[in-house]
Amino acid sequence: MSQDLTESICSVMPHSSQFPHSAHSPEPCGKSHVGDNIYIIKRILFVSWGLIGRGTICYLASLNEEDYIVKDHWVLGKQDDIILNEIEMLKLMHGVPGVPKLVDYWLITTSVGEVDNTRSYRKREHQSTQGTSCTHVRLILKPCARPLHMFQTLKELVRALRDIVISKCLVDSELNKSAELMSLLLLVQKTAVEERKILHRNCSLNNVMILDDLDISKGFLIDWEFAVHITADNKYTIGGTGMVPFMSCRLLSQVALLQQQAKAEAENKKLSKTCKLKSKQIPASKTPKTSLV
Repeated sequence: MSQDLTESICSVMPHSSQFPHSAHSPEPCGKSHVGDNIYIIKRILFVSWGLIGRGTICYLASLNEEDYIVKDHWVLGKQDDIILNEIEMLKLMHGVPGVPKLVDYWLITTSVGEVDNTRSYRKREHQSTQGTSCTHVRLILKPCARPLHMFQTLKELVRALRDIVISKCLVDSELNKSAELMSLLLLVQKTAVEERKILHRNCSLNNVMILDDLDISKGFLIDWEFAVHITADNKYTIGGTGMVPFMSCRLLSQVALLQQQAKAEAENKKLSKTCKLKSKQIPASKTPKTSLV
């Protein structure tokens, strides 16, 4: 990765207080342990904000003079299928252009050999904290890309968005102007959905990057933690994630329909409960006694 790119990334660091050296300092700012390897941290690339979240920190690190991305974050849940979801998705997406390559990962363990989980830091479990425990996970990824807001030209910005969103890139043949448009690339979303049967579900400005590949910049889609499998009948889980400004109209319509159904069910349950209470309150009518003459 060029020095200019390194310096440009450092110039937009969210937490400069967590970076003890200047952008021009050749000294590393720390070390990161993953499996049997120790990576030398060179720069902090991204730090997530907010009181509630995954506490994601991304580092530019090196091992044997080769650059890597270290993603340190907390995944909601304790079950392996949830904790390892992004890892499994990246394995299934291996070889797809515009998707990070998973090099290694580690479920971080404590000094006593247990997987690091927020539940172990709580004295007791309250009703308000049930189901909110997170597991500490660290990923090693390649290659390093630029955030979308660091585009250098409008053409580069449009090209990156096209690579992520549009199904295919078509060009006109210079040898035959009347020839049909030919498909050059199967891009990120098309390949993921049509070939790998995986839906990302979390596209946003923070997850769309620009990858400098030789003399061409390309779109790069990161953060596959919330990705899901698409079933044979083209169904998938729609709840639990997604930023509203970036959700499709069709998905929003489905969410609205589910909300209406849930509201109707809640009202029916409330009405049924009210009717049962009223029936209990009304005393049973007594039949008058008849006297025998």
